Amino acid sequence: TIIFCFATLFSNAQNINLSNSAYFDGECYMAANPLNPKHLVTAWMHLSLSNLKNAMATRSSFDGGKTWTPLQILPHLYNSFTCADPSICFGKDTCVYLSYIDLSGLHASDSGYDMVARSINGGITWSTPVKAISWSSQPNGPIDRPWIAADASNGPYSGRVYLTSQNAYFMPQPHYPWFTYSADDGAT
Repeated sequence: TIIFCFATLFSNAQNINLSNSAYFDGECYMAANPLNPKHLVTAWMHLSLSNLKNAMATRSSFDGGKTWTPLQILPHLYNSFTCADPSICFGKDTCVYLSYIDLSGLHASDSGYDMVARSINGGITWSTPVKAISWSSQPNGPIDRPWIAADASNGPYSGRVYLTSQNAYFMPQPHYPWFTYSADDGAT
């Protein structure tokens, strides 16, 4: 009986191509709203054929993945930049936060950042992404694999958004974890 229930439950499930692209889309990340598990937000690297650079793409679902909002592409800091490594979390009042790296790969003084964007409508639209950690803040490129979390409690740090990152793997040792936080809903 249990096997029949699971088979019936998942028999109508089907895969959905959220990017609607036949080209590279990778490094996907998905988060579920802890207050409403049918509310899903996903982000991934989406290849733009116009400039052969990756763009950060997002979509949201409010019905457990049956239907999805239109594709959103977040802006780069500069046209020459590409992006990677998305991470998503839900914060206080169901705000959604997205972190990712936006970089040129040229190791110049303004060559890359861990970025953070905020959505107040469940991931349908996003604020202009802000710089959280700079490639040039230290000599060993601390902007790889940013992971984001938010304090949605009613405690003394309620509403804070936390971001951790690490050195790019190809940079010289020593490597360290990097950490910063925002006390103003990810604005700074």
